[in-house]
Amino acid sequence: MIDAARVFISDAAERVEHEAKRAISAIHEGDMLTTQMAVLKRFAKRAPVDTIALRRRVAAAVQSQDRYPLEALSSNRPFYWH
Repeated sequence: MIDAARVFISDAAERVEHEAKRAISAIHEGDMLTTQMAVLKRFAKRAPVDTIALRRRVAAAVQSQDRYPLEALSSNRPFYWH
């Protein structure tokens, strides 16, 4: 399910950016801190993703199938998209 992957990637990118800020703050100070934060801000630019709508679509897929759509990926059963 592409929607679930997009939510995961968006959330992961936010976590990575947050932890990078923490690391940069622990390593640098003053002008170098400001410079590195600007570099990170430029590097971490990404298009906004409406994760609320995506999560709702994932939830609707779960409810309609009465199971998590990707559950077969973690088992030995073959996986089929419906």
